[in-house]
Amino acid sequence: MRVLDGFQFGKRGFSQTKKLSLACLMGGIAFVAILIPAHAEPENLLMVSVAPVAKHNSLKTVKAQVLIQAPPALVWDMLTDYPGVSEILPGYERTKVLSRSGSTILMDVGMRVSSLLPLYKYRVRAQENEADRQLVMTRIAGDFKSLQANYKLTPQNHGKSTLLSYQLSIDPGVALPGSAGLIKTNTLKSLSALERSAELAFRKGEIGQR
Repeated sequence: MRVLDGFQFGKRGFSQTKKLSLACLMGGIAFVAILIPAHAEPENLLMVSVAPVAKHNSLKTVKAQVLIQAPPALVWDMLTDYPGVSEILPGYERTKVLSRSGSTILMDVGMRVSSLLPLYKYRVRAQENEADRQLVMTRIAGDFKSLQANYKLTPQNHGKSTLLSYQLSIDPGVALPGSAGLIKTNTLKSLSALERSAELAFRKGEIGQR
């Protein structure tokens, strides 16, 4: 199966050799993380947690909430502008939409979770529910054993702001030391970047209407 301009991957994800190299690299990242200050959290972060799933050595779940001072429609447009995601969210190097059928979108993604790790290449199915402002993205092939991300946008302050609720279930296919810290750091980076971009766009829009 070909993906991302010539990159190839198998449906089962990482090879055993790649898993071993990732485990070694993650061990180094776990040590380095102690020396590097944590990334700044979003100003209106309400909650973020990363937890292992019982009986699954490498499966992690993430739950987070952030209050964004911008309307849900604006935040939704940013989340579902898939080709433009790489300009907003750190780590997303390549996003290519393959097909769209109603509210179902198939795309290839190339994600850089760390400068020390290889590019993660995988295919996802995005299921949009615009009426309820819910987005579900599920890995169907490529790197990672499994991945499902859920976004829920709830209007706040009479529709002037947005409560973004985010849940992620991710299994890289191998138990990696330090993976929980890396997942949390990347979650904070993504939420912070989305918060900044949405609020800046909203402020510019308000200025333009005056």
